Amino acid sequence: NTTHAVEQSAAVTLANTLSVTDIDGDHLASATVAVSGSFSGSGDNLFVLDGATHLISGTFGSTNITVSETTDGNGNETLTLSGYDTITNYEAALDAVQFLANGDNPTDFGTHTARTFTWTVSDGASGNPIGPNTATTFITIDAVNDAPSNTAPAATLTVNEDTSLAFTAGNTISVSDPDNQSLTVT
Repeated sequence: NTTHAVEQSAAVTLANTLSVTDIDGDHLASATVAVSGSFSGSGDNLFVLDGATHLISGTFGSTNITVSETTDGNGNETLTLSGYDTITNYEAALDAVQFLANGDNPTDFGTHTARTFTWTVSDGASGNPIGPNTATTFITIDAVNDAPSNTAPAATLTVNEDTSLAFTAGNTISVSDPDNQSLTVT
């Protein structure tokens, strides 16, 4: 349902009207939601909202569904929901999956502007499932321009006319901007 996530804004619900069907049963054994397109240091967060709790491990509500979260070395997360429970309870848990673009530079200077979410469900039965058991959601990340920051020396420095000023340890100037690689210092 959601098509955009705004940097460091409110978490977005990925699908609040998700529908799962199984032609030969009313229970599921597991489900996963995996995000790709993230990168190490993106600050992305994928979780199940359980009341006011951002759940990445533990049991969802009063169901038999256990949530766990893993992250690969590139910042991509996978939520795994497991436990034999009704499709209705799985739909409620999956409808509560949220994403938060929480980093200062979630697009990596414009090179990672979208995320792909792959949803997979399983009833746990052996053999090949009939029909599709995966779906995909795409989200564009809307970056926000963060203000640059600078740090001046802590002490007042005095310099005589026509002499140079040497900065020593503790008396340095630093300039940074988390989402811009080109700074002009004046």
